[in-house]
Amino acid sequence: MRISKTVTDWYLGNNRESVKETPKTGFKRVFYFIWNYSGKLFAVNLVFVLCCIPVITIPAALCGLNRYLIKMYKDGYGFELGDFFREFRSQIIKSIKVGMPSFVLCFYGGYLLLMSGGFQNGEQSFFVSTVALACLAFGALLGSFCFVLLAALDLPGRHIIKNALILIVCEWKSGFCALMSVLLLWGMFWLFFPVSIVFPLLGCFAVTQLFVCGSIFPAIYRRIIEPYENL
Repeated sequence: MRISKTVTDWYLGNNRESVKETPKTGFKRVFYFIWNYSGKLFAVNLVFVLCCIPVITIPAALCGLNRYLIKMYKDGYGFELGDFFREFRSQIIKSIKVGMPSFVLCFYGGYLLLMSGGFQNGEQSFFVSTVALACLAFGALLGSFCFVLLAALDLPGRHIIKNALILIVCEWKSGFCALMSVLLLWGMFWLFFPVSIVFPLLGCFAVTQLFVCGSIFPAIYRRIIEPYENL
């Protein structure tokens, strides 16, 4: 019974007695949820991985994960796996269309990075590698903003992409933090490979996206949601 209660408390986050006040914003709030809701992050990460297995459903699964994590970050309560599945079902087609530009950029960047090793001229190889890394970085950044916007706002796809491009420029600090979170995930995956193949099952996607949502959603709220609510 004691073990069952411990596991239940770990999942439900009933281990916050020592915390006097929940941090309001920033990465302190993100670390608070990682520490106190590790069980729920583990569970939603597992659901996300399972929903990604058909491959074509990855964009919708990412929307579902972001929706769950945005509610966690914004409210701190009332977030359930039902939020994930509702967003997942509603974004299956739309998320593919919105995610296409970032996918093309990342695919092209990866292709150039592979091709750069075949150049005999060092300057050409360096130039191609630089362009490849720029495409990969911008593709990851655009995708991060687009998929958080998709989960946060009910807007047509073209408006999602337009707002993402504007926010990338206006909220570059938020974008930088989000990009560093994504790069850290893939950097650790590459550095510790093949041991890192177990990372997806240990919650790394949920934790990384919590950092991404914690970086980007406050900017979306400040720039878009709050002005609309104050009309």
